[in-house]
Amino acid sequence: MREYLTGSQGVTGSNQVRNINLKMNILTYNLMEYAKIERREKNLYKYDEDIKMEKIDECKSEGYRYYLTIPFKESIKNKWSNGKNYNTCEEFMKELSIDEKKRVMVIMKNPSTASKKESDRTTNNILNFCKCRFKEVQLVNMYPYRTEKVEELKKFFHKSDFDKKTEKNFEILEEKIKEVDSVIVAWGLFDDFNKDEQKKHDENYKKLTDILNRSGKSIRAMRFSEKDGPWHPRNWSKSFDLELYEWHS
Repeated sequence: MREYLTGSQGVTGSNQVRNINLKMNILTYNLMEYAKIERREKNLYKYDEDIKMEKIDECKSEGYRYYLTIPFKESIKNKWSNGKNYNTCEEFMKELSIDEKKRVMVIMKNPSTASKKESDRTTNNILNFCKCRFKEVQLVNMYPYRTEKVEELKKFFHKSDFDKKTEKNFEILEEKIKEVDSVIVAWGLFDDFNKDEQKKHDENYKKLTDILNRSGKSIRAMRFSEKDGPWHPRNWSKSFDLELYEWHS
């Protein structure tokens, strides 16, 4: 015999169905919004039309990246010469004594997610700043360990291959620096190291500054913070009045 819900039972059953439908609608909406954000972020961190995608070069291994070289298209001068941005670009180039024929190396703390196929926020900021000043950007780091989280970098200091990886990183960096005309140091601040980590960092900082001093290159940093550390490119926003300073170790 078929049973029917009546009275309070029917009302309760109807409310349960409505609640389930509401939860399903909320879940569907959240999934759709997440998908929109994911698509937007992927589009946000794509290389733009000014980049020679086929000429991007990188040296990496699993979990590590030693350099990422990104060239601009030769037609970029023509693009900037058509419109009022030309004067701004020329003024920057004149002020910095830099022309579009030159290559620059940007030295940061450690690599994040940028690769030959996709950029990231930090890399986009660098490219936006450099695209009317240089023909090519080389991205290198003090440490080759790839992570998006600064606190994760500390784990690298305790890995058994720390010395081997950092030594390889400095060897590659010293070779790559010969290919550029100038250098921008942009590793930001290093905080919260314990005693052993700080000792390792100090040793590697000296190795890097020795390489820079031997290179004979023009070395600059982007606007100093309160703690005298070069600004990291994640802060190279268009909303700031960006300036390069001559840097000395």
